[in-house]
Amino acid sequence: MKTEDIKQLLVKFYNGETSREEEARLSAFFRQENLPAELADDRNLFLSLSECGQEPLSGLEGRIDSFIARLAEEESAGERRARKTRLWGRATGIAASLLLVVAIGFWRYSGHEKDTVLADTYQSPEEARKATLQALQLFSQHFSEGMKPVEKANTELKKTQEIIDHTLNKKN
Repeated sequence: MKTEDIKQLLVKFYNGETSREEEARLSAFFRQENLPAELADDRNLFLSLSECGQEPLSGLEGRIDSFIARLAEEESAGERRARKTRLWGRATGIAASLLLVVAIGFWRYSGHEKDTVLADTYQSPEEARKATLQALQLFSQHFSEGMKPVEKANTELKKTQEIIDHTLNKKN
């Protein structure tokens, strides 16, 4: 067989257009000893393909069909479970919403709205003013005490920044 014919068959082979007879001719050609160097890679491919065997395993088609059928069955079972889960999720959401509405209605009409949340704690505005001033003084005292460590840290930070600036200026 001529090299040009083989090259044309190889193009058909790589495009998936060859028949079994043409593939057998290619395989027989590449089993020859003396081949052009340009076809060495193709020879390696065909020799490795011939080592793999030509016939599929017995019963492979049946096993593939049963595997596909099992996957389809599992998929439909998964869809049924998903539908049930969505249904239960919706039912639970509706039940929770109804329970919340009933609980709010029960709380609202059970007399709790009559209780006042904000009530006066002092009898006169003067007492309220004195209590407010005491609270503000206490806050001010504790705030001042809390600021002392912050001021000390700020002083240390300034000293550190000066040392860094001094060191950088020396290097320049």
